Amino acid sequence: MAYVRKLPSGLWRVEVEKLGVRDSATFPKKAQADAWGAETEAEIIARKRGQVVRKSLRHGMNRYAMEVSTGKKNAKWETTRIAFFTSDEFGLHFADRAADSITADDIGAWRDLRLTANKASTVNRDMNLLSAIFTACVGWGYCKANPFNKTRRPPDTPPRERVINWREARAILRELDWHRAPPRTSQQEVGFAFLMALHTAMRASEVLKAEYAGSVAFLADTKNGDARRVPLSPRAQRLLEHCPGFTINAGVLDTLFRRARDKAGIKGMTFHDTRATALTRMARRVDVMTLAKISGHRDVNLLLSTYYRTTAEDIALRLR
Repeated sequence: MAYVRKLPSGLWRVEVEKLGVRDSATFPKKAQADAWGAETEAEIIARKRGQVVRKSLRHGMNRYAMEVSTGKKNAKWETTRIAFFTSDEFGLHFADRAADSITADDIGAWRDLRLTANKASTVNRDMNLLSAIFTACVGWGYCKANPFNKTRRPPDTPPRERVINWREARAILRELDWHRAPPRTSQQEVGFAFLMALHTAMRASEVLKAEYAGSVAFLADTKNGDARRVPLSPRAQRLLEHCPGFTINAGVLDTLFRRARDKAGIKGMTFHDTRATALTRMARRVDVMTLAKISGHRDVNLLLSTYYRTTAEDIALRLR
Protein backbone atom coordinates (compact mmCIF):
# COMPACT_ATOMS: atom_id res chain seq x y z
CA MET A 1 0.00 0.00 0.00
CA ALA A 2 1.01 3.65 -0.39
CA TYR A 3 1.93 5.64 2.70
CA VAL A 4 1.97 9.44 2.36
CA ARG A 5 3.39 11.87 4.92
CA LYS A 6 4.30 15.53 5.04
CA LEU A 7 7.96 16.39 5.57
CA PRO A 8 9.23 19.32 7.69
CA SER A 9 10.22 21.01 4.42
CA GLY A 10 6.57 21.11 3.36
CA LEU A 11 7.01 18.46 0.66
CA TRP A 12 5.01 15.23 0.56
CA ARG A 13 6.79 11.90 0.76
CA VAL A 14 5.07 8.80 -0.61
CA GLU A 15 6.33 5.28 0.04
CA VAL A 16 4.94 2.21 -1.70
CA GLU A 17 5.34 -1.41 -0.64
CA LYS A 18 3.55 -3.98 -2.79
CA LEU A 19 4.25 -7.64 -3.48
CA GLY A 20 7.75 -7.34 -2.04
CA VAL A 21 8.61 -4.26 -4.11
CA ARG A 22 9.41 -0.93 -2.46
CA ASP A 23 9.56 2.50 -4.07
CA SER A 24 9.33 6.10 -2.91
CA ALA A 25 9.19 9.66 -4.22
CA THR A 26 8.69 13.24 -3.02
CA PHE A 27 6.26 15.80 -4.42
CA PRO A 28 5.30 19.41 -3.68
CA LYS A 29 1.58 18.57 -3.41
CA LYS A 30 -0.30 15.79 -1.63
CA ALA A 31 -2.52 15.15 -4.67
CA GLN A 32 0.59 14.42 -6.74
CA ALA A 33 1.90 12.04 -4.08
CA ASP A 34 -1.45 10.21 -3.90
CA ALA A 35 -1.63 9.88 -7.68
CA TRP A 36 1.95 8.61 -7.92
CA GLY A 37 1.33 6.08 -5.17
CA ALA A 38 -1.77 4.65 -6.85
CA GLU A 39 -0.05 4.57 -10.24
CA THR A 40 3.06 2.88 -8.85
CA GLU A 41 1.01 0.20 -7.10
CA ALA A 42 -0.80 -0.56 -10.37
CA GLU A 43 2.52 -0.77 -12.21
CA ILE A 44 3.98 -3.18 -9.65
CA ILE A 45 0.98 -5.48 -9.97
CA ALA A 46 1.15 -5.38 -13.77
CA ARG A 47 4.88 -6.17 -13.79
CA LYS A 48 4.40 -9.09 -11.42
CA ARG A 49 1.80 -10.47 -13.81
CA GLY A 50 4.16 -10.05 -16.77
CA GLN A 51 1.99 -7.36 -18.30
CA VAL A 52 3.18 -4.22 -20.08
CA VAL A 53 2.08 -0.94 -18.49
CA ARG A 54 0.84 1.25 -21.33
CA LYS A 55 2.74 4.49 -20.88
CA SER A 56 4.00 6.93 -23.49
CA LEU A 57 7.69 7.47 -24.07
CA ARG A 58 7.13 11.08 -23.01
CA HIS A 59 5.93 9.81 -19.62
CA GLY A 60 9.02 7.60 -19.38
CA MET A 61 11.35 10.46 -20.28
CA ASN A 62 9.80 12.80 -17.71
CA ARG A 63 9.96 10.11 -15.03
CA TYR A 64 13.60 9.40 -15.90
CA ALA A 65 14.43 13.12 -15.59
CA MET A 66 12.79 13.32 -12.14
CA GLU A 67 13.90 10.03 -10.64
CA VAL A 68 17.15 9.06 -12.36
CA SER A 69 18.86 12.10 -13.87
CA THR A 70 18.63 14.13 -10.67
CA GLY A 71 21.03 11.74 -8.94
CA LYS A 72 23.72 11.98 -11.61
CA LYS A 73 26.71 14.25 -11.93
CA ASN A 74 25.57 15.32 -15.42
CA ALA A 75 21.98 15.90 -14.29
CA LYS A 76 21.77 19.36 -15.86
CA TRP A 77 22.80 18.06 -19.29
CA GLU A 78 20.43 15.10 -19.16
CA THR A 79 17.41 17.10 -18.04
CA THR A 80 18.15 19.73 -20.69
CA ARG A 81 18.36 17.09 -23.42
CA ILE A 82 15.18 15.38 -22.22
CA ALA A 83 13.37 18.73 -22.34
CA PHE A 84 14.71 19.07 -25.89
CA PHE A 85 13.47 15.58 -26.83
CA THR A 86 9.97 16.43 -25.61
CA SER A 87 9.81 19.91 -27.15
CA ASP A 88 7.83 20.76 -30.27
CA GLU A 89 10.98 22.07 -31.98
CA PHE A 90 12.90 18.81 -31.68
CA GLY A 91 10.26 16.74 -33.43
CA LEU A 92 10.75 13.38 -31.67
CA HIS A 93 7.74 12.12 -33.57
CA PHE A 94 7.21 9.00 -31.45
CA ALA A 95 7.39 10.75 -28.04
CA ASP A 96 3.65 10.39 -27.44
CA ARG A 97 3.41 6.79 -28.58
CA ALA A 98 3.33 3.93 -26.08
CA ALA A 99 6.90 2.99 -25.19
CA ASP A 100 6.32 -0.67 -26.09
CA SER A 101 5.11 0.26 -29.59
CA ILE A 102 8.38 1.94 -30.61
CA THR A 103 10.59 -0.25 -32.81
CA ALA A 104 14.19 -0.32 -33.99
CA ASP A 105 12.94 0.97 -37.36
CA ASP A 106 11.48 4.04 -35.65
CA ILE A 107 14.80 4.66 -33.91
CA GLY A 108 16.72 4.15 -37.16
CA ALA A 109 14.57 6.67 -39.03
CA TRP A 110 15.08 9.21 -36.24
CA ARG A 111 18.85 8.54 -36.25
CA ASP A 112 19.13 9.08 -40.01
CA LEU A 113 17.17 12.33 -39.80
CA ARG A 114 19.40 13.61 -37.00
CA LEU A 115 22.54 12.76 -38.97
CA THR A 116 21.50 15.18 -41.72
CA ALA A 117 21.99 18.08 -39.31
CA ASN A 118 24.31 16.85 -36.55
CA LYS A 119 27.67 15.17 -36.12
CA ALA A 120 27.74 11.44 -35.47
CA SER A 121 29.23 12.04 -32.00
CA THR A 122 26.28 14.28 -31.07
CA VAL A 123 23.77 11.71 -32.31
CA ASN A 124 25.57 8.94 -30.42
CA ARG A 125 25.39 10.91 -27.17
CA ASP A 126 21.65 11.39 -27.64
CA MET A 127 21.25 7.71 -28.51
CA ASN A 128 23.07 6.73 -25.32
CA LEU A 129 20.68 8.81 -23.23
CA LEU A 130 17.55 7.56 -25.00
CA SER A 131 18.79 3.98 -24.70
CA ALA A 132 19.22 4.46 -20.94
CA ILE A 133 15.68 5.82 -20.76
CA PHE A 134 14.33 2.76 -22.59
CA THR A 135 16.28 0.48 -20.25
CA ALA A 136 14.61 2.24 -17.33
CA CYS A 137 11.24 1.85 -19.07
CA VAL A 138 11.84 -1.90 -19.28
CA GLY A 139 12.43 -1.94 -15.52
CA TRP A 140 9.26 0.06 -14.94
CA GLY A 141 7.27 -2.36 -17.10
CA TYR A 142 6.53 0.14 -19.89
CA CYS A 143 8.10 -2.11 -22.54
CA LYS A 144 9.58 -5.59 -22.75
CA ALA A 145 12.79 -4.76 -24.64
CA ASN A 146 15.02 -1.81 -25.49
CA PRO A 147 14.72 -1.10 -29.26
CA PHE A 148 18.17 0.52 -29.22
CA ASN A 149 19.69 -2.94 -28.72
CA LYS A 150 18.78 -3.68 -32.34
CA THR A 151 19.71 -0.27 -33.75
CA ARG A 152 23.01 0.39 -35.53
CA ARG A 153 25.02 3.28 -34.11
CA PRO A 154 26.64 5.78 -36.49
CA PRO A 155 30.44 5.60 -36.49
CA ASP A 156 32.00 8.36 -34.44
CA THR A 157 33.89 11.07 -36.27
CA PRO A 158 37.69 10.58 -36.24
CA PRO A 159 39.34 12.03 -33.13
CA ARG A 160 40.78 15.52 -33.42
CA GLU A 161 44.46 15.83 -34.30
CA ARG A 162 44.84 19.53 -33.50
CA VAL A 163 47.73 20.59 -31.29
CA ILE A 164 48.69 24.14 -30.39
CA ASN A 165 52.14 25.36 -31.36
CA TRP A 166 53.97 28.10 -29.52
CA ARG A 167 53.58 30.57 -32.40
CA GLU A 168 49.81 30.28 -32.02
CA ALA A 169 50.06 30.46 -28.22
CA ARG A 170 52.10 33.67 -28.40
CA ALA A 171 49.61 35.20 -30.85
CA ILE A 172 46.70 34.50 -28.50
CA LEU A 173 48.61 35.85 -25.51
CA ARG A 174 49.28 39.10 -27.43
CA GLU A 175 45.57 39.50 -28.11
CA LEU A 176 44.87 38.90 -24.41
CA ASP A 177 47.42 41.59 -23.48
CA TRP A 178 49.13 39.03 -21.26
CA HIS A 179 52.28 39.95 -19.32
CA ARG A 180 54.38 38.06 -16.81
CA ALA A 181 52.94 40.16 -14.00
CA PRO A 182 49.86 40.02 -11.75
CA PRO A 183 46.77 40.22 -13.99
CA ARG A 184 44.86 43.49 -13.99
CA THR A 185 42.08 42.48 -16.38
CA SER A 186 39.92 39.44 -17.08
CA GLN A 187 41.69 39.06 -20.42
CA GLN A 188 45.03 38.72 -18.70
CA GLU A 189 43.57 36.12 -16.32
CA VAL A 190 42.48 34.15 -19.38
CA GLY A 191 46.10 34.30 -20.57
CA PHE A 192 47.29 32.77 -17.30
CA ALA A 193 44.56 30.10 -17.46
CA PHE A 194 45.56 29.30 -21.04
CA LEU A 195 49.21 28.82 -20.08
CA MET A 196 48.32 26.84 -16.95
CA ALA A 197 46.25 24.46 -19.09
CA LEU A 198 49.13 24.05 -21.55
CA HIS A 199 51.50 23.16 -18.70
CA THR A 200 49.20 20.89 -16.66
CA ALA A 201 46.67 19.29 -19.09
CA MET A 202 43.84 20.37 -16.80
CA ARG A 203 40.45 21.20 -18.29
CA ALA A 204 39.35 24.84 -18.33
CA SER A 205 36.96 24.35 -15.40
CA GLU A 206 39.67 22.51 -13.45
CA VAL A 207 42.22 25.28 -13.96
CA LEU A 208 39.76 27.83 -12.59
CA LYS A 209 38.62 25.90 -9.50
CA ALA A 210 41.85 24.12 -8.51
CA GLU A 211 43.45 24.75 -5.13
CA TYR A 212 47.11 25.50 -5.81
CA ALA A 213 49.71 24.68 -3.16
CA GLY A 214 53.41 24.38 -3.92
CA SER A 215 54.03 21.78 -6.61
CA VAL A 216 50.48 20.39 -6.68
CA ALA A 217 47.02 21.51 -7.79
CA PHE A 218 44.23 19.81 -5.85
CA LEU A 219 40.90 19.13 -7.58
CA ALA A 220 38.17 18.18 -5.13
CA ASP A 221 35.68 17.35 -7.88
CA THR A 222 36.43 16.28 -11.45
CA LYS A 223 34.51 15.10 -14.51
CA ASN A 224 34.65 11.44 -13.49
CA GLY A 225 33.70 12.24 -9.89
CA ASP A 226 37.12 11.53 -8.35
CA ALA A 227 39.34 13.99 -6.53
CA ARG A 228 42.73 14.40 -8.18
CA ARG A 229 46.14 15.88 -7.39
CA VAL A 230 47.84 17.33 -10.45
CA PRO A 231 51.63 17.80 -10.39
CA LEU A 232 52.83 21.28 -11.37
CA SER A 233 55.94 21.69 -13.45
CA PRO A 234 58.43 24.46 -12.55
CA ARG A 235 56.92 26.61 -15.35
CA ALA A 236 53.41 26.14 -13.95
CA GLN A 237 54.67 27.03 -10.47
CA ARG A 238 56.22 30.24 -11.80
CA LEU A 239 52.85 31.23 -13.26
CA LEU A 240 51.36 30.99 -9.76
CA GLU A 241 53.83 33.59 -8.49
CA HIS A 242 51.90 36.18 -10.49
CA CYS A 243 48.43 34.59 -10.55
CA PRO A 244 47.87 32.32 -7.52
CA GLY A 245 44.14 31.92 -8.27
CA PHE A 246 41.36 32.91 -10.65
CA THR A 247 38.32 35.16 -10.30
CA ILE A 248 36.80 34.61 -13.75
CA ASN A 249 34.25 31.88 -14.48
CA ALA A 250 34.16 29.38 -17.33
CA GLY A 251 31.74 31.46 -19.39
CA VAL A 252 33.99 34.54 -19.29
CA LEU A 253 37.04 32.42 -20.10
CA ASP A 254 35.34 30.84 -23.12
CA THR A 255 34.09 34.16 -24.50
CA LEU A 256 37.38 36.01 -24.11
CA PHE A 257 39.45 33.11 -25.41
CA ARG A 258 37.31 32.78 -28.55
CA ARG A 259 37.55 36.52 -29.15
CA ALA A 260 41.35 36.49 -28.83
CA ARG A 261 41.65 33.42 -31.05
CA ASP A 262 39.52 34.99 -33.78
CA LYS A 263 41.43 38.30 -33.61
CA ALA A 264 44.67 36.33 -33.96
CA GLY A 265 43.28 34.74 -37.13
CA ILE A 266 43.70 31.19 -35.81
CA LYS A 267 41.37 28.57 -37.24
CA GLY A 268 40.22 25.22 -35.89
CA MET A 269 41.42 25.66 -32.29
CA THR A 270 39.44 25.28 -29.08
CA PHE A 271 40.56 25.90 -25.51
CA HIS A 272 40.15 22.17 -24.86
CA ASP A 273 42.95 21.52 -27.37
CA THR A 274 45.31 22.68 -24.62
CA ARG A 275 44.62 19.39 -22.82
CA ALA A 276 45.65 17.21 -25.76
CA THR A 277 48.62 19.48 -26.51
CA ALA A 278 49.90 19.24 -22.93
CA LEU A 279 49.43 15.46 -22.74
CA THR A 280 51.15 14.94 -26.10
CA ARG A 281 54.17 16.88 -24.86
CA MET A 282 54.20 15.13 -21.48
CA ALA A 283 54.16 11.74 -23.23
CA ARG A 284 57.74 12.40 -24.34
CA ARG A 285 58.86 12.46 -20.71
CA VAL A 286 56.62 10.07 -18.74
CA ASP A 287 55.16 6.61 -19.27
CA VAL A 288 51.50 6.09 -20.20
CA MET A 289 50.39 5.07 -16.68
CA THR A 290 51.91 8.22 -15.21
CA LEU A 291 50.25 10.21 -18.00
CA ALA A 292 46.87 8.68 -17.12
CA LYS A 293 47.39 9.57 -13.45
CA ILE A 294 48.15 13.18 -14.41
CA SER A 295 45.12 13.46 -16.69
CA GLY A 296 42.72 11.48 -14.49
CA HIS A 297 41.80 9.01 -17.23
CA ARG A 298 40.53 5.63 -16.07
CA ASP A 299 40.56 4.32 -19.64
CA VAL A 300 44.09 4.39 -21.07
CA ASN A 301 42.71 3.61 -24.54
CA LEU A 302 40.66 6.82 -24.48
CA LEU A 303 43.75 8.74 -23.45
CA LEU A 304 45.76 7.32 -26.35
CA SER A 305 43.04 7.58 -29.01
CA THR A 306 41.73 11.04 -28.14
CA TYR A 307 44.39 13.06 -26.33
CA TYR A 308 47.72 11.70 -27.57
CA ARG A 309 48.09 13.58 -30.84
CA THR A 310 51.69 13.13 -31.91
CA THR A 311 52.34 12.69 -35.62
CA ALA A 312 54.13 9.87 -37.42
CA GLU A 313 56.77 12.40 -38.49
CA ASP A 314 57.50 13.36 -34.86
CA ILE A 315 57.80 9.70 -33.89
CA ALA A 316 60.16 9.07 -36.83
CA LEU A 317 62.45 11.86 -35.60
CA ARG A 318 62.64 10.29 -32.13
CA LEU A 319 63.54 6.90 -33.64
CA ARG A 320 66.81 8.22 -35.08
